[in-house]
Amino acid sequence: MFEPLDPMPEQHQPKGLTDKLQNLARKIPGYGGYIDREARRDADKQLRQRVGQHLGEAIDQLQQLSERLSRDMKLDAIGGVDRGIARVRTIQAKVEHADYGAAGIFSQVKIDEQRLGEIYDHDLKLLELADQVVQQSHAVASADEDTMAEKLSELDARVKELENHLVAREHLLTSTD
Repeated sequence: MFEPLDPMPEQHQPKGLTDKLQNLARKIPGYGGYIDREARRDADKQLRQRVGQHLGEAIDQLQQLSERLSRDMKLDAIGGVDRGIARVRTIQAKVEHADYGAAGIFSQVKIDEQRLGEIYDHDLKLLELADQVVQQSHAVASADEDTMAEKLSELDARVKELENHLVAREHLLTSTD
C-alpha cells in the first residue's frame, strides 16, 4: 500500500487526465471510497440496463411469434403469447427502473460497499435469469401447437423466478440489517 502523498512506482503511473484526477481524488481522505462506490453504482446501473436489453430480445422473439400466429390465423395461441409479452415487459421495466444502491444524504438506509457488492452479485444473477427467459422465449417461438402452452407455462415460471429475485434485491436495498 502506498502512502497517500508518496509518488507512485513507474508501473502504476496514471496514463490519462482521468486517471490522474482519480488518483488525486483518492488522496483526499474519505473521497476514494466515494469514488469506488460511485463506480460500482454506475456498473450496477449498466448491468441492469443490459438485463433490460436482454429481456428486450425475448420480447422481440415473442412479438414475431405473435405476428406469425396472427398471419396464420391461429388466434387461440395469440392470447397466451401476448400475456407472455406483457409479463416480460413488466419485469423488464422493473429491472430497468430498480433502485441502484444510491442513498441520499437524508436516506434512512445507507448502502455501504459490502452491501453494494451483494447488490451487484444479485444483478449478475438477474442477467443469468434474464438469459433463461430469452432461451425460453426461443423455445416458445419454435414450439409446435401441441407444446406451445407448455412452453409458455415454462416461460411464465422463468419470468416469475426473475421477478422473485428482483424482489429479493429490493429487500437487500431497503433492509436495515
